[in-house]
Amino acid sequence: MAFPPPPEPKSALGYYRMLAPTASVRVSPLCLGAMNFGDAWKEFMGECNQETVESILDYYYEMGGNFIDTANNYQSEESEKWIGEWVKKRGIRDQLVIATKFSSCYRRDHIDKEITVNYGGNGAKSLHMSLAASLKKLQTDYIDLLYVHWWDFTCSIEELMQSLNHMIVAGKVLYLGISDTPAWVVSRANEYARQNGLRQFSVYQGRWSAEHRDFERDIIPMCRAEGMGLAPWGALGGGYFKTEEQRKNDSARKIGEFTEASIKISKVLEKIANKNNTGLTSVALAYVMQKTPYVFPIIGGRKVDHLKGNIEALTLQLTDEDIKDIEAAHPFDIGFPMNFLGGPNGVEGPQSVWLMNMAGQQRHVQWPKPIPALKNSWLDQLQKTWTPIAKIASEMASIVKALRPAAQRISSQSRPAVRAARPSRIYQHARPLSSTASRRSDTVDISEIPPTPITHLSEIEEAMKDSVSKFANDVILPKVREMDENESMDPTVVEQLFEQGLMGVEIPEEYGGAGMNFTSAIVGIEELAKIDPSVSVMVDVHNTLVNTAVLKYGSPELKKKWLPRLATDTVGSFCLSEPISGSDAFAMATKAKKTDSGYIISGNKMWITNSMEAGFFIVFANLDHSKGYKGITAFIVEKGTKGFSIAKKEKKLGIRASSTCVLNFDDVEIPKENLLGKEGDGYKYAMSLLNEGRIGIAAQMTGLALGAFEYAVKYVWNDRKQFGQLIGDFQGMQHQIAQSYTEIAAARALLYNAARKKEAGQEFVQDAAMAKLYASQVAGRVSGLAIEWGGGMHFTRDGLAEKFFRDAMIGKIYEGTSNIQLNTIAKLLKKQYTA
Repeated sequence: MAFPPPPEPKSALGYYRMLAPTASVRVSPLCLGAMNFGDAWKEFMGECNQETVESILDYYYEMGGNFIDTANNYQSEESEKWIGEWVKKRGIRDQLVIATKFSSCYRRDHIDKEITVNYGGNGAKSLHMSLAASLKKLQTDYIDLLYVHWWDFTCSIEELMQSLNHMIVAGKVLYLGISDTPAWVVSRANEYARQNGLRQFSVYQGRWSAEHRDFERDIIPMCRAEGMGLAPWGALGGGYFKTEEQRKNDSARKIGEFTEASIKISKVLEKIANKNNTGLTSVALAYVMQKTPYVFPIIGGRKVDHLKGNIEALTLQLTDEDIKDIEAAHPFDIGFPMNFLGGPNGVEGPQSVWLMNMAGQQRHVQWPKPIPALKNSWLDQLQKTWTPIAKIASEMASIVKALRPAAQRISSQSRPAVRAARPSRIYQHARPLSSTASRRSDTVDISEIPPTPITHLSEIEEAMKDSVSKFANDVILPKVREMDENESMDPTVVEQLFEQGLMGVEIPEEYGGAGMNFTSAIVGIEELAKIDPSVSVMVDVHNTLVNTAVLKYGSPELKKKWLPRLATDTVGSFCLSEPISGSDAFAMATKAKKTDSGYIISGNKMWITNSMEAGFFIVFANLDHSKGYKGITAFIVEKGTKGFSIAKKEKKLGIRASSTCVLNFDDVEIPKENLLGKEGDGYKYAMSLLNEGRIGIAAQMTGLALGAFEYAVKYVWNDRKQFGQLIGDFQGMQHQIAQSYTEIAAARALLYNAARKKEAGQEFVQDAAMAKLYASQVAGRVSGLAIEWGGGMHFTRDGLAEKFFRDAMIGKIYEGTSNIQLNTIAKLLKKQYTA
């Protein structure tokens, strides 16, 4: 007997999907959100009366929808009540999958006459009362999906999971979900559930849209690992994704001003919508649904027309280019460790992990893909979206094979260029398997990782070293003496530093930078210092202090405006020290005053590196002296701003080509957009940046020490003879040479250990202080011995030995004196060795 096929659904809502690998219940691909079902919150959500609510529910059900989401407190309990009345009137309870939530205090409106403290939170009593109330309001004897609305950080995992599963056993709840909660809590709760034979969480609910992509860091990977579905709210941008015309006309909803990000994203969404003859919101929904499987966006709306437009998203298939364009409108940093393991887009499957791909060509089972849109057949869609495994393996193998010849090409060029060779373009996150790699995860078996020296460089870092070394010798070396005598940086050298990509080492390629790692910058600084520490410090300050400040603390607008310029043609300067504040940097007198349009800065800065060449100044000033150092704020001041002037260029003992000046700020007015980060957080930024900068100074000093050493040993082992033999062959000289090189090697070990720990996201403050302290000491000793080894020849200003000696003195002074480093080290050691 042949059974007839089921009828064709009225809409794409009627093509049901399994909720999650751990929840075998079928639901519509779009979940109808009921937060706006009620009049109680109309002052800030807009009006949606009961008649309108029922018309929306009727249309959703008639189009095949069966998945409804509400909460115990929505619209002061009206949402659950109105849904319950509609369900009873329709007589369709068992056809629906109803989700509600507990945790919020649903009796909040009665706080003036009741003790309401236990009507909220994650505890057993809150759950017991809330669920009983929800069942009554919804006029049902069970809830299909009960969410923990948010984590209260007081309830224990054991109490939560046991009390939830008591409701499961009682038949009052079928499936469990959790919302707005850290990933680690969910994983721990699910693990407890599995170990104790309990029902785990099957769905996670939280904010996710083209503008807010934090879901992609931890939540989506967690859900994939835990077998959970995703029910994102805010996929439509919370009402902020609109065309310009819609933004002007839609005043019914009480929302705030549109953000620059939402406007940029809206423009891209509108462009894609016009191309596909659909609505902007359809594109926004399609975006989240086509990123990962088991996604059921929660859609709201106060009109049936809103719902009709949302359903269209289920028949829209975005291209890879569409998704790239949407994401390019508002760049998102996936963060460590995902960007380390898989690049700027994170890990998109095992084929993305470059460290594993270096082991050999492999083939992988692909991660599950989202269900394609209905307008294309399954076969056509799979051909478009499923990349063949063999092709992926081949492409990754080609990348690995390309690394070595790229390095060889760089070293053979007559005029190397970091950007021309493009090692970062081959694979910008390549890093060595140093001994720190084995400590980056507690789950790594270090016996399986061959040990490598801490100073071992990756292919790309080695290519960087060769490229910068040749550039320094060919281009900078002939000008060193002239620049030192003139006490100024040759403008052509600055220009070529930008051309070589050395002024934007860590700036992402999207902003015109080289897109390389922190250690690559350290390698470049070290190699430049072997030839001229003055050039090295320019690159050091620009990369480790200025660029890093904008990358870490700059707004998207500041990044878009300044990072391309800092990478290609504008030198940056870091303005912290003042005439009366050196080591006590936060005893600053420079002040800032807030105005309606921005800020006014008044005061002076002293010992400011790069100030003659810079066009971009990060200036620290106190916005509220009554708060002490907590009033310190960071600002951006452009060269040429009225009231800003360079008063005096210092005449220094060493690093003479590097400009160091006094800066005056006479009521300098800057726009509010020039605020860097948050008001009052400047002291935090400065400390964090100086800790990274100290690794850069350590690189400068180790490079200087090695430059002085190589300059001197070539003389004593090749040129200078006494008593019939080269002076380098005397035992006394050999001992000094051996001791000096040992100290340089030790300094480099401290340097690269600090750099690797910084990259690995580990605490590195003590390591940075030790590296700077010891490297500056070694630079002073070795450069002094270099003069002794050369005798009168190295005492004259004809060679470089005496310059290395003079330049080495600054290492013990700037970015924290040696005594400051000793204080830091001692303070951190005391914490380790005291209770």
